[in-house]
Amino acid sequence: MEKRITQHCISLIEGIASRGSCDFVADFARLYPTTVFLELLGLPTERLEEFLAWEYAILHPPPSGSGRREAMGALTTCFTELIQDRRAHPREDLVSAATTFVVDGRPVTDDELLQLCILLFLAGLDTVAAHLSFTFWHLARHDSDRARLVAEPDVIPDAIEEFLRVYALVLPARKLTRDIDMHGCPMKAGDMVMLPLAMAARDPRTMPAASTIDIDRPPTRHLAFGAGPHRCLGAHLARLELQIALREWHARIPGYRISPDEQPVEHASLVLGLDALPLTW
Repeated sequence: MEKRITQHCISLIEGIASRGSCDFVADFARLYPTTVFLELLGLPTERLEEFLAWEYAILHPPPSGSGRREAMGALTTCFTELIQDRRAHPREDLVSAATTFVVDGRPVTDDELLQLCILLFLAGLDTVAAHLSFTFWHLARHDSDRARLVAEPDVIPDAIEEFLRVYALVLPARKLTRDIDMHGCPMKAGDMVMLPLAMAARDPRTMPAASTIDIDRPPTRHLAFGAGPHRCLGAHLARLELQIALREWHARIPGYRISPDEQPVEHASLVLGLDALPLTW
């Protein structure tokens, strides 16, 4: 997929470069991985804005939850129709391949395929966009790190691992099965416990200056993609997309900063991210 992803990335950047400014989130970070993902699943890229609206309503609803149920219903209908179409008319895409899966010796059901598609949709659209936004937020404020990537693009893969570590995005939660007192904090069975991965990534007991980006830091273990049976299935694709984006952007827009009259806007829900990142160059 690298050649197609690179072509898509370059096209987006060249459409932005001459403008001298952009909202990095709206103009690049959300468009770039989403188009790649839609092509992978076999969804029509001309419906990009519609899919983005559903994704945002589901993952980042207002406190009232308004719009979330409607977006999930529309997404479910879309994938139900897609699964039926690919069973009848398979193509070269992930959903077509998934219709041939065998689970414990039996064919995969439509309900299982629907759950898979929805999970891939929610996990595959928001995370790369959010991580790109945090990475460029950092680089816009740290000239030496940005200059290093421009001058030595070979360091980008290792730099990405450091960005992934410090800006671990996911805030998983678990439900307690029994009462427990954890280090003086009493918790009851049924309580939900939030376990931000970034807290483990920035634990000062694991490495010096754990909350600081150091692109020369020796490779370290991190939980940005989870671990064990919950490890992210999209980790390899995400790394590829991040590497291509940092390489191609800095080859064309090497110097940029946060627009002086505007401020980035951050959100926190199941996945941390930015709503807006105004850049100028």
